[in-house]
Amino acid sequence: MNILMMTNTFSPHVGGVARSFQSFTNGYRKQGHRVLVVAPEYENMPEKEVDVIRIPAIQHFNRSDFSVVLPIPGFLTSVVEKFRPGIVHAHHPFLIGGTALRVAHTLELPLIFTHHTMYEQYTHYCASGTGRGSTPN
Repeated sequence: MNILMMTNTFSPHVGGVARSFQSFTNGYRKQGHRVLVVAPEYENMPEKEVDVIRIPAIQHFNRSDFSVVLPIPGFLTSVVEKFRPGIVHAHHPFLIGGTALRVAHTLELPLIFTHHTMYEQYTHYCASGTGRGSTPN
């Protein structure tokens, strides 16, 4: 089966979600599935990656090590259609997760969502009610 994996965090970013995502990807490939990864651009990312599509992204969002993908309509269309996924696996409900939902809906594919993060622990990266972002303590 061709599996389209979509994530907000991927190498060279280091963290639990990126590690879990890599474990899923490696496991699917060991079982004989072809996996196409869709992930944001990062500084110092590998130059040559097999079956990885990088989405343009804002680096160091709100002074973090996080890259925020930029929604570019039609950017993935031809690549995804050529890949012909049988399923879409999203690893985030936001940002790239919205794109995963649209891809699955448009291509009439099943969508799997894996929850990796306790988002309430990251609210300090969001804007406060005063219109200014807060910084972590």
